[in-house]
Amino acid sequence: MHQQTMYPGNTRPVQHNSYQEHGTPQHAALPTPNLGWGDLTQFQNPQQHFWIISKNVSTLNPQSLDMVAIVTKLQSMQASMFLAQETNTAWTPTTINALQNQCRQVYQQHKLAVALSAEKNTGWFQPGRTCTIALGHWASQVIGWGTNNLLGRWSFLEMVGQRGTRAIIVSAYRVCKQDCDIMTNTATAQQTQLLLQKGTKSPNPRKQFISDLIAQVHIW
Repeated sequence: MHQQTMYPGNTRPVQHNSYQEHGTPQHAALPTPNLGWGDLTQFQNPQQHFWIISKNVSTLNPQSLDMVAIVTKLQSMQASMFLAQETNTAWTPTTINALQNQCRQVYQQHKLAVALSAEKNTGWFQPGRTCTIALGHWASQVIGWGTNNLLGRWSFLEMVGQRGTRAIIVSAYRVCKQDCDIMTNTATAQQTQLLLQKGTKSPNPRKQFISDLIAQVHIW
């Protein structure tokens, strides 16, 4: 006897073998399916849809062609916007220009917002950070943009649609739950140091993210 379970994103049922009285399986266990997260694509040609693709890229190297590969794929998906988290990029005029040049190889028209930080850094690598990009003709709908200037936790674009409808699209990165060693080069350590410099006692960057983002939403 077999039991069947349907997992999101998987069109085939996964069979689970029944067990005999003494716990010995009647058949060898089936391999674990490699299932992804998120909704399946519903539209093959979504020209009339506003499609946002969001991904933790776990480093976006402006010195390589990372962004060229990304925007090429986004174009094939007919994406409207791209939100990247944990870019691990020190957003300076040099790195921003490099990223935009790569975008222009596919999208001449685009609008970029990046998460800036008060933390000083040398080189292109800096833990954390995000970027938000409006692609193609959607860039003309952007009327505002910004960032979380102190800690570099989010970036956003403000867009306007028909009848003056406004939408603010945010790409945000919340540090993971971990012990903090301020001597290490991590997003948690950098945010802890900045909060200490600001006068925050016993800072908790992960908890601070929620309260600060709620406050920002009220401002918007």
